[in-house]
Amino acid sequence: MSLDFKNRKVKLLGYFALFLFFLTSCFTAFPLISRADDASVNTALNGLNATAQEAQISTSRTVTQIAGSVFNLVLGFLGVIFLVLVISGGFTWMTAGGNEDKIKHGRNLITWAAIGLAVILFAFLVVNYVIFNIIHLARNGG
Repeated sequence: MSLDFKNRKVKLLGYFALFLFFLTSCFTAFPLISRADDASVNTALNGLNATAQEAQISTSRTVTQIAGSVFNLVLGFLGVIFLVLVISGGFTWMTAGGNEDKIKHGRNLITWAAIGLAVILFAFLVVNYVIFNIIHLARNGG
């Protein structure tokens, strides 16, 4: 029983460390974002805008484009979570050493990750369908 408690403790500590890593990663980006008034950043942005104009790329973004970028970012993050869950389930399954409980746990982890991916893809299709219909209705006047 004490070995099982130690494994849970190590697993909990690992999840906590991963959470802290992501949390600190998010907060370390804020000082970089707040330096947007720095002269070197403005020079770089002006150079990028000039390059975009030379390449005839539009630099103005609409609300729907920004929402789509955010939505794609969230989907990308969920895809990374799916990949980590599948790798974790596969690793658990492959290192089970004949232990039926570990094999079942690894198989269940992969199964639930695949179900989660299906739900995410369905949500993606629904949101895209709704957004494109709203844009279509807005452009055609209702």
